[in-house]
Amino acid sequence: MALKIEADAGYALMDATRDVRDALQYLRRSKLASEIIEDIESSNTLITIKVGPGLNDRFEHPPLDTGTSFGGVVYWDPGFTLGVTDKANKRPNVPWVKQIKEKRTIWNCCGQRAPTNQDGEINPKVCLMHELGHVLQYLSNPAEFRALFRNADGSKRRDGEIMSAKNTIEQVNTAAIEQPIIMELRDSGCNLGIRWDYYHTSN
Repeated sequence: MALKIEADAGYALMDATRDVRDALQYLRRSKLASEIIEDIESSNTLITIKVGPGLNDRFEHPPLDTGTSFGGVVYWDPGFTLGVTDKANKRPNVPWVKQIKEKRTIWNCCGQRAPTNQDGEINPKVCLMHELGHVLQYLSNPAEFRALFRNADGSKRRDGEIMSAKNTIEQVNTAAIEQPIIMELRDSGCNLGIRWDYYHTSN
């Protein structure tokens, strides 16, 4: 259907529309991001993006089947930059992931310079993409997604079950969507930090 843009927190609709448009244009430099955005835009579901300063970036899905085309709300702060840590002990040892070597003399047991942690930043546009990743997760199977948080009778699951579900959703989104998109954007010349675990943040 479409992405519906709304201004929030005193933000002007014109500015909100511009920020989302610019973010999507930037993200389309990644092939994967472009495909995800196209899938969302071509779905039969209406996703609202609320834009404004100070908003807590998140995706809120409909807790119950509404029987309508409404697919939830993305909240996005276009000025929020996320500090992340690329932890060496979590960095995949594969050819397409650059292994950063410490410039100073820090040696490992084999007499080689040891990879070290690298702090970086994920810009607001990629933060929006992270939330759109959750939208894709929801649209892939809305009933299954809702069932992670609610029982068949519509009642909320226990707190421990909800926390476990949120952890799984975040880790899958970070690994399957955020990381490969960041690497594709890096290949296009973008300067971005990366995290190999959702919780490896520095702010």
